[in-house]
Amino acid sequence: MDPALFRDDIESKTKDAAAVQANLLSQMMELNGETEYLRRYGGRFDSLPIIEYHDVADEVQRIANGDTSPILTAEPVVRFFKSSGTVTGEPKLIPATSKSLELLFRRPVYMMESDVCLGFLFAKPENKSPGGLPVSTTSSMFFKVQGENLEKMFTSPMKLLLAPDINQSLYCQLLCGLIRSEDVTQVFAALAITLVEALRLLEEAWSELADDVQTGTLNSKITDPTLRSSLSLCLRPNLKLAQSIRKECTADNAWCGIVERLWPKTKVIVTITTGGMAPYAPAVRKYGGSVPIVSGDYVCTECVLGFNLDPFCPPESVSFTIHPEYAYYEFLHYPQKLTDGSTVKLVDVKVGEEYELVVSTWSGLYRYKVGDIVRVTGFHNFSPNISFVHRLNAELDIAGERSTEAELQVAVQKSQHCLPASQELVDFTCHQDGQRYLIFWEIKNGDSLNPMILETCCCVLDTSLTERYKQRRENGLIGPLRLCIVRGKTFKALQQYSLEKGINPTQYKTPRCITSPEMIAILQAGITQDCQTPA
Repeated sequence: MDPALFRDDIESKTKDAAAVQANLLSQMMELNGETEYLRRYGGRFDSLPIIEYHDVADEVQRIANGDTSPILTAEPVVRFFKSSGTVTGEPKLIPATSKSLELLFRRPVYMMESDVCLGFLFAKPENKSPGGLPVSTTSSMFFKVQGENLEKMFTSPMKLLLAPDINQSLYCQLLCGLIRSEDVTQVFAALAITLVEALRLLEEAWSELADDVQTGTLNSKITDPTLRSSLSLCLRPNLKLAQSIRKECTADNAWCGIVERLWPKTKVIVTITTGGMAPYAPAVRKYGGSVPIVSGDYVCTECVLGFNLDPFCPPESVSFTIHPEYAYYEFLHYPQKLTDGSTVKLVDVKVGEEYELVVSTWSGLYRYKVGDIVRVTGFHNFSPNISFVHRLNAELDIAGERSTEAELQVAVQKSQHCLPASQELVDFTCHQDGQRYLIFWEIKNGDSLNPMILETCCCVLDTSLTERYKQRRENGLIGPLRLCIVRGKTFKALQQYSLEKGINPTQYKTPRCITSPEMIAILQAGITQDCQTPA
């Protein structure tokens, strides 16, 4: 959608947000009033329970199996989207109708026709439900629908996106970007973790990449036939470019600002650096140098939750404006303040308060808990601006202290400052191990730390958590915190496990609070060093 038209639309709708929301709900209930689900509750919105996915999983599965009766929606379900499954480890199947699809893709596109984008993207082949409906992630569908346009705008052939080995795919996408280094005006990855992974691969493999550019051939480590045939069409020997790559990658402090040196016309880096992606923002800044970072919109598989109307706002200050026409939005106080579970309407939320998001969508999810906790940061006309705080189940809670993903990230951020410059934090996650917190770190340039530095990091972690946590530590309700260092590539093994479970690489996020026994086993097997705070 043209950005100017979108801006006019959201400006108009947010000025009359209450009426727009009321009208949307009225239309939704009128259209779907005779569906099996709504009739079960008398067709009245205020009689509908607030639900989670498991409450409608059976109905969704019936539709997936081929039942075409009006179960959740009067409008036919035309396909399904798979969620990331980051928290539960199991992707959810989300129905989509023509109306919900139209809204999902009715978003502003800021790329000009003249722009060339180095994008780090992945897609998986579309599957079919038992009843024959298409099943994919939202990103895979977007790539399929926009394939021809994307071929023109992106440096990589679309066939690279479908490669099953993401490391080989990333390497080839980097190579394509280097070949067109003088043309690139944007660098893109849906999530900051993907961008950082790609640029860390550049750090590791720059020499091979330069050799491939110089010889015009793809090295033998890339074994995928589709990748090899795709690259053969665009690789040509280029000694001058190879020498430039080697010069930039061997310069003093080479990796600070490498993006703007290897791709000198880059105007912007587009990637999500908010919420769970915040830990990767420093690395994006390091690699990007002075190139502005633009955080994308706030979208989940179920619906659009908010738009970033100030794209060049610093990532740590990004808020998202809710467009009142995209879904019916309700807000549950968080932590729960009202015992009757009453929700707050879109226009009645309070600045500074935190809420759990509840949505009703055109795809048949009514009063559905998205699982995100958000903070209201202000208003755009009469519609709230929100910032993502954390996923509902991404928290540790042994004795009522409830350490959220965001609070754990703050503690890790403080403690990682104790690391030497040569050993930066690659990634981290946490686990509730009986009566104590177990924190796993992967460190760059080594599988272990100086024991004194490790002890300092462990103590700073322990003392940087919330007052709720510290009170319970002092009272003996929570045991000593344990910090474990894992060998290199352990978090890649976590990612590979998730991909084998069906998660699309574009959607993958490192889970911050792990409960999966299989994931815990991967982490435990990778431990090379550990430290425990005093009792």
